[in-house]
Amino acid sequence: MSPQANIIRVTVTDGKPISVSFPSVVAGQLLASDIVRQETPTPAPDGITTVFNVASAYRAGSLQVYRDQAVLLRDIDFTETSPTSFTLTQAPDSDEAVRTDYIKQ
Repeated sequence: MSPQANIIRVTVTDGKPISVSFPSVVAGQLLASDIVRQETPTPAPDGITTVFNVASAYRAGSLQVYRDQAVLLRDIDFTETSPTSFTLTQAPDSDEAVRTDYIKQ
């Protein structure tokens, strides 16, 4: 793998799906409908819960989690625990917003 293997290269052609190169995350064609942005996971934050669920299965390594607009770090602030769930290292308070971006499987 080259040192630049984690750089996303996108080719956009009018009216056609985009092609993305991202080892271990995306192979082949990626449609706009495969990308989920700013989804609110369940359940709602309550200061106790650390395990959250997303609506669709995500591709391993594609999940990005935000806590009150701060980007959380994978394997430090959260862990992908299944294709539809993740675990935060600290439970968010009920007044905090948790959002996710991911690529569907």
